[in-house]
Amino acid sequence: MRAWGLPTPVKLLPDAVNYFAELSLTRSSLVFERRVGAQRWIPTEISNVERCLSCAPRWLVFLERKEDSPPVIKPVSVWEAASRLVADLETMPPLIFDQYEYQLETIHRLVDRECWVVQHGLKPRPLSLLLAEICGSE
Repeated sequence: MRAWGLPTPVKLLPDAVNYFAELSLTRSSLVFERRVGAQRWIPTEISNVERCLSCAPRWLVFLERKEDSPPVIKPVSVWEAASRLVADLETMPPLIFDQYEYQLETIHRLVDRECWVVQHGLKPRPLSLLLAEICGSE
């Protein structure tokens, strides 16, 4: 299985500049959708950022914010991981409802690896270091 990304801008909240100073050196475009003031950034315009458009995922990690909480890392069963993903599927129009089965098949293939939940109250930088530690990379 491979995970594929799209070469599109990322949408961040305005306070992202507080955590990633590099953002202040690039321009963004404001987006007024559900989150007022969200901004779109083109990652490759940020210093030291490279985009990886595909990878073979080895883990599936669910992040759950818990304010003022030390990080808790725990394994998630295949059933729970699949249930979390299925709950986020959008209702399909009747014309393409047959794609729902394809989505379910993809979810079952995706959860066939180590699945974790990380509950945390961390800022982005410490969270990224924790995730790097979990994944065994630097």
